[in-house]
Amino acid sequence: MNGIYHILYHGKNGPFLQQGFALFIMTDGVIAGADAGNNKIEGSYREINNDNVEIKIVYAFHPQSQSVTGVLPKGGIMTVSGNLPKDFASGKSFTFHTEIGEILAQFTKLRDLPP
Repeated sequence: MNGIYHILYHGKNGPFLQQGFALFIMTDGVIAGADAGNNKIEGSYREINNDNVEIKIVYAFHPQSQSVTGVLPKGGIMTVSGNLPKDFASGKSFTFHTEIGEILAQFTKLRDLPP
């Protein structure tokens, strides 16, 4: 599970389909990264059984930022959580229901972390 990941995401709300991407590291239960707009991603994960992983990500938007749904969360902080299959980084798309609308995300694992 430890590794460097890429996420491509877009919003489903509104007439315009906006998209973004981010890079993040997952290591020993910690998630840390940033997106192309210099917004910060922090969070945690844990394996909940042989097939699933529970994630919780806190996304901190800077004041001049834009979100893929066209709406910024109150206070500039958005929390996204859910259970994903362990093979979530195989290119499948997942829908996350957030306070600023639905976001579709596709994860790819770029590489394992060195020992």
